[in-house]
Amino acid sequence: MNKKRNQKMILSLLALWFCFIQLSAQKVDVQIVNATDFQPVSNATLQINEIGFTGVSDAQGIIGIPDDLEVGITIKVRHVSYTPIELDIEQLRRDGYIIPLTKSAVELDEFVIAASKRKESVRDLTQDVSVIKPQEVRLQNPQTSADLLAQSGKVYIQKSQMGGGSPVIRGFEANKVLIVVDGVRMNNAIFRGGHLQNVITIDPSILERTEVVFGPGSLIYGSDAIGGVMHFKTIDPSLEGFKGGVMLRTSSANFEKVVHGHMEFGKGRWGSLTSITASDFDDLRIGTQRNHGYDDWGLTPYYIGVDENGIERMLENPDPNRVY
Repeated sequence: MNKKRNQKMILSLLALWFCFIQLSAQKVDVQIVNATDFQPVSNATLQINEIGFTGVSDAQGIIGIPDDLEVGITIKVRHVSYTPIELDIEQLRRDGYIIPLTKSAVELDEFVIAASKRKESVRDLTQDVSVIKPQEVRLQNPQTSADLLAQSGKVYIQKSQMGGGSPVIRGFEANKVLIVVDGVRMNNAIFRGGHLQNVITIDPSILERTEVVFGPGSLIYGSDAIGGVMHFKTIDPSLEGFKGGVMLRTSSANFEKVVHGHMEFGKGRWGSLTSITASDFDDLRIGTQRNHGYDDWGLTPYYIGVDENGIERMLENPDPNRVY
């Protein structure tokens, strides 16, 4: 009896094994790839409504579908980051069971923190807010934060000499516009009313982004934020291990020499960021080639200086191509 029972069990297992082989043979692998670089696309959904089939691609972009699909069957593929695609089984077989997907442009709402001191969508704000993004900061590579604001085209900078950089927002300057770094205000109403160059004291090399709020911000930041608020956001320290960076920059226009370095260290929920920048700027020099025919164009024959008696007056510039 036991021998017959064992024979029946073996035959049953063999039958199941042959059935499994037969079922496996009826599957064919379809690969979902990126149309740009042909890298596998995982978590893509493939649907065949005619037979009620739904599959999800694995890490290699593979989905197994039945091999005996009839002519005219439509296959639909969707992914949250790609444009949906529909194709028939004949086209899929001609393409070697490879389905390329095209990246779709998804525009997300921009979030700012300057207008209300908390993260908020731009479309929910009643104030006009301009954002200088990290990629713009890296692209502009400004000498000072005043140059960063000026190059954005959103803030007027009064810069009568190389050490200048007074931001003007809608006609307000100095103690009527507020400078904020990481939520901490840097000036107030007791500052002088004339042009103030304090924005150049902020190191642009450590900035992640800058947000400018146009118009009164007194409700959030205080009574002296009349013309607007400039919120400078510095880089957040890394919470994973040790990171760092070094930047060297020079410019022939004013013989600029800048050396910047920063170090980040983090572990768990703690992180630290140390940044050091050393800079040296000379006087601005004007090019000597004036091919347009105006030989005195841009020359500075005089400058305001102190004479041998300690009196401030107009002095003759020994080098008119040099702006003191």
